Amino acid sequence: MLTESIPTIDIHDKPNSGPDSGPEANLSLDQLSESLYKALTQYPYYTVVSGFSPIKEPKKLELLLRAIRAKISPQTGINRENFNSLSFTRVSVARPSADGEATQLSLTHSALPPHTDSAYDLLPHEMVVFHCVEADENGGKTFMIPLDDILQRLDDEMIARLRDPVYPFGEGQYPIICGDRNAPFIRYYNVQLQQAAIAEFTEFTKEHRLALDTLDALLAQDELYHKFHLQPGQILFMHNQRVLHGRTALTQGTHRILYRMRLGVASLSSHEQIVAARDVRSHMALANELAWLGRFERALHHYHQASELAPQQPDVLAAYRSLLEKTGQLDRVKSILG
Repeated sequence: MLTESIPTIDIHDKPNSGPDSGPEANLSLDQLSESLYKALTQYPYYTVVSGFSPIKEPKKLELLLRAIRAKISPQTGINRENFNSLSFTRVSVARPSADGEATQLSLTHSALPPHTDSAYDLLPHEMVVFHCVEADENGGKTFMIPLDDILQRLDDEMIARLRDPVYPFGEGQYPIICGDRNAPFIRYYNVQLQQAAIAEFTEFTKEHRLALDTLDALLAQDELYHKFHLQPGQILFMHNQRVLHGRTALTQGTHRILYRMRLGVASLSSHEQIVAARDVRSHMALANELAWLGRFERALHHYHQASELAPQQPDVLAAYRSLLEKTGQLDRVKSILG
């Protein structure tokens, strides 16, 4: 286990505040958002925010995170974020949820291996947030493994095989590691991968099976883990595509409660690298997802690619024309679709 200090942001530590500023001089929303963006885009790609009291009302937590996302990935012209795209889950073990609108995830006490959240989605959420309401003081340690530490321990051949788009997650096959060397991304959840492989009758080559076994053996090494106990009121922010996370086993009878939120944050990734679009179907799937998220500029790019591959396919042309009209690009409608 790594012994380096866990990156933290304390909302009471206001930059350049005077000695008489008092405890009320907290970080502003702009300052907190700026600090979070910096933390999520550089090693180790996660941070723990301290200074809040436990936020027991999901709507209050949602409002805070939506406001932070708006600062980190603002709505700008054609390329805007769909702020309705947000997933909330109450993660507990012993007690039922009292929150009528909250989805509850009841977990076993066993450990959770390092993984990517929403790995089965076409576009995994960029940001995952855990807010601790009640802690398990004797178990349930959170641990993080930055992608950089994984890549440093894999040889070039293993990395090349993990970059091949042959691994099933949900519907479709994707690379586990993607992106360029300066901005790599990861999508991995062993349990979901194995389930999808069985469901889709996927047979890995000897080389790809060796790459998976090598990765799993590496992820089992405790020395890679950044371990810590989340305390009530603390909020863990992570870049879900650049760090894996998990937890140790929980104690029997624990009342540990976390709120988990998953958010799409366009400024944190490049989805063209996460999804390998090679044919009409994959271009259309990616375009539709990007359009739903409000990332119209990139959606139009993939609609255009699909229309060039299938210039006579009515549904492709209709979807492309619809988004062009929605974004007010009538000249492009006329020149491309007549």
